[in-house]
Amino acid sequence: MNALKTLTATGPDWILGTTAEGQLISYNISGAGSWKRYQLRDSTWQIFDHLLSPGGGVYYGHHRDNSMRHYLDINPCDGRNDDLTGQGTVDADGWIQTLLSAQPATVT
Repeated sequence: MNALKTLTATGPDWILGTTAEGQLISYNISGAGSWKRYQLRDSTWQIFDHLLSPGGGVYYGHHRDNSMRHYLDINPCDGRNDDLTGQGTVDADGWIQTLLSAQPATVT
Protein backbone atom coordinates (compact mmCIF):
# COMPACT_ATOMS: atom_id res chain seq x y z
CA MET A 1 0.00 0.00 0.00
CA ASN A 2 1.29 3.47 -0.86
CA ALA A 3 1.85 6.00 1.90
CA LEU A 4 -0.20 9.19 1.90
CA LYS A 5 1.70 12.41 1.15
CA THR A 6 -1.31 14.70 1.79
CA LEU A 7 -4.17 14.29 4.24
CA THR A 8 -7.36 16.16 5.08
CA ALA A 9 -10.52 15.49 7.05
CA THR A 10 -13.61 15.65 4.84
CA GLY A 11 -16.27 15.15 7.51
CA PRO A 12 -17.13 13.01 10.53
CA ASP A 13 -15.33 9.65 10.28
CA TRP A 14 -13.82 10.43 6.82
CA ILE A 15 -10.35 11.42 5.65
CA LEU A 16 -8.93 11.94 2.17
CA GLY A 17 -5.36 11.83 0.94
CA THR A 18 -3.07 11.54 -2.04
CA THR A 19 -0.05 9.36 -2.69
CA ALA A 20 3.21 10.26 -4.45
CA GLU A 21 2.10 7.89 -7.22
CA GLY A 22 -1.01 10.03 -7.85
CA GLN A 23 -3.76 8.03 -6.19
CA LEU A 24 -6.65 9.79 -4.42
CA ILE A 25 -7.67 7.70 -1.41
CA SER A 26 -10.65 8.10 0.93
CA TYR A 27 -11.00 6.34 4.26
CA ASN A 28 -14.07 5.80 6.41
CA ILE A 29 -12.95 5.31 10.01
CA SER A 30 -15.70 3.97 12.24
CA GLY A 31 -13.61 3.30 15.35
CA ALA A 32 -10.29 2.04 16.64
CA GLY A 33 -9.01 -0.58 14.21
CA SER A 34 -12.13 -0.28 12.05
CA TRP A 35 -11.69 1.49 8.72
CA LYS A 36 -12.40 1.01 5.03
CA ARG A 37 -10.23 2.26 2.14
CA TYR A 38 -11.65 3.61 -1.13
CA GLN A 39 -9.44 4.39 -4.11
CA LEU A 40 -11.17 7.28 -5.87
CA ARG A 41 -8.51 7.91 -8.54
CA ASP A 42 -5.62 5.77 -9.78
CA SER A 43 -3.42 8.62 -11.00
CA THR A 44 -2.91 12.37 -11.64
CA TRP A 45 -3.21 13.55 -8.02
CA GLN A 46 0.58 13.49 -7.48
CA ILE A 47 0.67 17.11 -8.72
CA PHE A 48 -0.73 18.36 -5.40
CA ASP A 49 1.46 19.19 -2.43
CA HIS A 50 -1.50 20.14 -0.20
CA LEU A 51 -5.06 18.88 -0.04
CA LEU A 52 -7.85 20.41 2.01
CA SER A 53 -11.60 20.16 2.43
CA PRO A 54 -14.14 22.34 4.23
CA GLY A 55 -16.62 19.45 3.96
CA GLY A 56 -19.69 19.08 1.82
CA GLY A 57 -17.73 17.14 -0.82
CA VAL A 58 -15.62 20.19 -1.67
CA TYR A 59 -11.89 19.49 -2.14
CA TYR A 60 -9.06 21.88 -2.95
CA GLY A 61 -5.68 20.80 -4.27
CA HIS A 62 -2.66 23.09 -4.09
CA HIS A 63 -0.19 22.57 -6.93
CA ARG A 64 3.56 23.23 -6.62
CA ASP A 65 3.16 26.02 -9.21
CA ASN A 66 1.03 27.89 -6.58
CA SER A 67 -2.26 27.27 -8.35
CA MET A 68 -5.34 26.06 -6.47
CA ARG A 69 -7.75 23.56 -8.07
CA HIS A 70 -11.34 22.93 -6.97
CA TYR A 71 -13.17 19.57 -7.02
CA LEU A 72 -16.67 18.48 -6.04
CA ASP A 73 -17.66 15.03 -4.81
CA ILE A 74 -21.46 14.93 -4.91
CA ASN A 75 -21.61 12.16 -2.31
CA PRO A 76 -18.30 12.12 -0.42
CA CYS A 77 -19.44 9.27 1.84
CA ASP A 78 -20.20 6.67 -0.84
CA GLY A 79 -16.60 5.62 -1.61
CA ARG A 80 -17.27 5.96 -5.35
CA ASN A 81 -15.47 8.06 -7.93
CA ASP A 82 -18.19 8.50 -10.55
CA ASP A 83 -19.52 11.65 -8.89
CA LEU A 84 -16.15 13.42 -8.40
CA THR A 85 -15.58 16.22 -10.89
CA GLY A 86 -13.11 19.02 -11.41
CA GLN A 87 -14.59 22.47 -10.96
CA GLY A 88 -11.69 24.40 -12.45
CA THR A 89 -8.83 26.49 -11.18
CA VAL A 90 -9.54 28.85 -8.29
CA ASP A 91 -6.36 30.84 -8.94
CA ALA A 92 -3.63 30.11 -11.48
CA ASP A 93 -0.64 31.20 -9.39
CA GLY A 94 -1.58 33.26 -6.34
CA TRP A 95 -1.55 30.64 -3.57
CA ILE A 96 1.92 30.99 -2.03
CA GLN A 97 1.02 29.96 1.53
CA THR A 98 3.11 27.17 2.98
CA LEU A 99 0.27 25.72 5.07
CA LEU A 100 -3.39 25.52 4.17
CA SER A 101 -6.25 24.26 6.32
CA ALA A 102 -10.02 24.19 6.47
CA GLN A 103 -12.54 23.20 9.11
CA PRO A 104 -14.70 20.26 8.03
CA ALA A 105 -18.47 20.75 7.87
CA THR A 106 -18.22 24.45 7.07
CA VAL A 107 -19.68 23.87 3.59
CA THR A 108 -23.08 22.31 3.08
